[in-house]
Amino acid sequence: MPSDYYEALSVPRNASQVDIKKAYRKLAVKWHPDKWAKASASERQEAEAMFKRIAAAYEVLSDAEKKERYDKYGEAGLNPSAGPATSAADLNSFGGSFGAGSTSFHFSSGGVSGAGMSSARAGEIFRSMFGRMGGLSDLEGVNDAGFTGAGGRWGGLGGIQDGMAFRFPSADGPGGGAGRSFGHNGAGFPATGAAESRTDVLPVGSPVRLGALTTAMYNGAAGTVRGFDESRGRYLVALEGGSALAVQAANITPVISRPRVVGTSRPHLNGRVAAAATYDRQSKRYRVEGLTESGNVIALKPDNVVLPEGTSVVLDGVVARPSLNGKRGRIVGVDGERERYLVQMAADEQLRLRFGAVAAAT
Repeated sequence: MPSDYYEALSVPRNASQVDIKKAYRKLAVKWHPDKWAKASASERQEAEAMFKRIAAAYEVLSDAEKKERYDKYGEAGLNPSAGPATSAADLNSFGGSFGAGSTSFHFSSGGVSGAGMSSARAGEIFRSMFGRMGGLSDLEGVNDAGFTGAGGRWGGLGGIQDGMAFRFPSADGPGGGAGRSFGHNGAGFPATGAAESRTDVLPVGSPVRLGALTTAMYNGAAGTVRGFDESRGRYLVALEGGSALAVQAANITPVISRPRVVGTSRPHLNGRVAAAATYDRQSKRYRVEGLTESGNVIALKPDNVVLPEGTSVVLDGVVARPSLNGKRGRIVGVDGERERYLVQMAADEQLRLRFGAVAAAT
């Protein structure tokens, strides 16, 4: 077991951000659980632990503020009980381990052992480094490492081989319905019926929460988008525990990780990075989590929540070209000084829009 975060990534304490990033990339590929799918149970457990351990280390050492706290105070400086300087809002490790009916997230500092780093968060960090596709064909220099695709529990898609199809329950009605088969294309991805570059569907790997389903037991459940069935207009959402559902976009709420708060009337919130946020279509407010010690959710306007690159959005409030309102796109750039997003639309069109003119969408 490595004694600290630097040892976990095998870098010196004076390592540059370039070296830290390079070390994580190398070790993430080495210990990715998909590579160990055919190993013994003990080896798979070790790989999982190592994968989460290096993710926890990278999340801290790649963040200037967290790294400074860690260098001064060690792991104790990342503990939410350590005082105001280490409040829950500073711990941006999104656990995502909530079940059906739950309405809150769990946060942790990760820890060098990786015990506090969730599978969902480790996979999210992996995808943020290698891209949403995340398959081996997309990873330079590791094409023979044995991955089977992307977008699953770890940011890869373990266990799915070319041409396989799986049958998942449908969420159309009580009892889950008759179910539906989803095939997979030659790259090991769910057959979406559309290219990953489309801006009108959520990318594979997007974290979501389910709601307003006829089968009430799934309402509030967390999941990850595994594909889109074009013919039925339904997303395939993998739930924690291994099951999956075919659900309409109206039953999905994207979970936005690490949005930044700006321009509120409460100065102590401005500039802080929240743990997660979801957009409420009716109130047109974001429900922002992880900014208070009590764990209370804060409702903020779209103008006050800066969404990260890669977020799927719908245009709402465009004054100069009102015909654009209701159209979908994806954020590909964020200009904090001018408070503008660069949004990729269909047909290769890019627009610069103010923060309040877009909202997270499915």
